[in-house]
Amino acid sequence: MPKLKIFPWQLCHASLPTKATLSKKCMNIDSLCPFCQSEIEDQNHLFLHCPISQEYWTLAVAHNWINSNFISSQYYSILQRLLSPINATFATKIERVLSLLLSIWNTRNNIVFSNETSIPGSILIRAKKATAEGCIRHKLTQPFHPPNPN
Repeated sequence: MPKLKIFPWQLCHASLPTKATLSKKCMNIDSLCPFCQSEIEDQNHLFLHCPISQEYWTLAVAHNWINSNFISSQYYSILQRLLSPINATFATKIERVLSLLLSIWNTRNNIVFSNETSIPGSILIRAKKATAEGCIRHKLTQPFHPPNPN
């Protein structure tokens, strides 16, 4: 899960190479969102305001992956959503949200660089798989303590 260590830093520092970020660095590219093709792709649009991304969040709520408070309209930035209460343990909340954000980012990259299409269910499956693999990896790195025979 090295990407889950770099990705949050990039997200928090607004340094993900979105089309808006790249355009500001004088790159001559189409800056429209690769999902909806109707707005400029910056982090907030890509992850929160894009109608396609909103479908992913709605699907995650419908499958009880995240709490509906996370996608309510009272929040206006990704960071506030990450730090908002979600009625789950802090670690699980952050891990699930970051996995879904990373899955959206990876899907975006597949669309931009490989001309693939997105399927909402596959994004949630990818996020769940990454989280499960992270849990297993974490458990495998913990020292084994055999049960007390008493």
